Amino acid sequence: MRKSANPNYSDYLLRDDGYYQIAYNFAQGNFNSGSVIGPGLPLIMAPIHFFPVSWHPFIRFIISEIFVFCILLCQSELTKNHLTDKEYFLGSLFVIIHPTFLHWTFRTSVDLYLGAMLGGFILFFLKYFHTGKIHHLLFASCLFILSIFTRPSFILIPLVLLITAITIVNLRALLKPSILK
Repeated sequence: MRKSANPNYSDYLLRDDGYYQIAYNFAQGNFNSGSVIGPGLPLIMAPIHFFPVSWHPFIRFIISEIFVFCILLCQSELTKNHLTDKEYFLGSLFVIIHPTFLHWTFRTSVDLYLGAMLGGFILFFLKYFHTGKIHHLLFASCLFILSIFTRPSFILIPLVLLITAITIVNLRALLKPSILK
C-alpha cells in the first residue's frame, strides 16, 4: 500500500548543506560555524532568522529571487550592446526555465549566489575598465571578496577569465591575417 505524500515545503526550501543552521548561529552572534563552509552564504541567509520561523521558507525564497533578479540585471547590462531585446528575452527565458537554474532558485545552493556575484564582479570590473571610476573597482572587489568567503575556489575565477581573454585576443590576432587574404 502506497503512503500518501504530504509535501513539506518548509523542509524542502530550507534543507541544505548546513547553511540554514550556520545562518542561525550567525544571527545569534556565533560566527564559529564548526565546518569548512565559508561564511559568505550563511551571512546572506542570516536575516532569515530575524523573522518568525513560519516565514523562513518564504524569506529564503525572496532572497533567492533577489539574486535571480541580480543575475538577469547583470546579464542585461553585459549583453545590451551585443544582443537585441528579442535575443536577450529568449536567452533569459532559456536560463530561467533551465532545470538546474530552477533547482538553484528553490534550494539553498551556493551556485545561484555565486552566479550573481560573478556577474556583478565582471560587470563592475568592465565598468571600471571603461570609465576608470574607482568606486566601480571597489564594488567589484567587494563582490570578489564576498565570493571568496562564499566559496574559496572562486579565487581562481579572475585567473581563468584573464587566460581566456588573452587566448581570445591572441586567437583573433592570429586569424585576422588569414581571413583578410
